[in-house]
Amino acid sequence: PLSDLVAGRRKPRRDAADIVVYKSVGSALRDIAVAEMLLARARQLGRGYEMPVSVVPVSK
Repeated sequence: PLSDLVAGRRKPRRDAADIVVYKSVGSALRDIAVAEMLLARARQLGRGYEMPVSVVPVSK
């Protein structure tokens, strides 16, 4: 399960050539919860970088 990967109980890849795909199907709330956990883990590991976010209206 994804929770094992996030908790560090399981390695996502056996070697560098493996590709990990996660397809989330369900409520947006679950997507937000997973994203929050992944962001916290990335920050803990010093990985990645934050990108500026801007909101662009789709209609006037």
